[in-house]
Amino acid sequence: MLRLNYILRFLLLIFWSLNITTGYSQLYINEILASNVTINDDATFHNYGDWIEIYNAGSSSVDLINYTITDDINQLDKYRFIYSTYIASHSYRLIWADKEDHYSHTNFALDSDGEWVALVDPGGTIVDSITYKRQIPDVSYGRQPDGSSNWLYFSEP
Repeated sequence: MLRLNYILRFLLLIFWSLNITTGYSQLYINEILASNVTINDDATFHNYGDWIEIYNAGSSSVDLINYTITDDINQLDKYRFIYSTYIASHSYRLIWADKEDHYSHTNFALDSDGEWVALVDPGGTIVDSITYKRQIPDVSYGRQPDGSSNWLYFSEP
């Protein structure tokens, strides 16, 4: 009986640790548009802001509340999601990087000359990041297929 108890504890520990390590790995910075000149008009602020697409590769919805997005390695909490912002399983959420600091609009813009951008979980762990080079106006840069490590340019974001 004692041996069965140890086996069950061991299996529970493994199951728990798998959930911890894979829980956040389902989110990816999937695509960016750092030089939006004429392609995607933001209906809220009526401008052509930069954007970041986050992809949920997991099998369940994820709420981004208390996650952060940043372009500053020294300030991981630069923009915090203060409202529930759900991404359904195998779906996307577009986050405007336009300095508007409102709901799904960050308080910073992307640098078209290139920079580092990260998605950070509520505990302060970097979930995903990208360092990109100079961007072409109205051409996005993203993963193909979604969530993969293969990055390319999209002439139609």
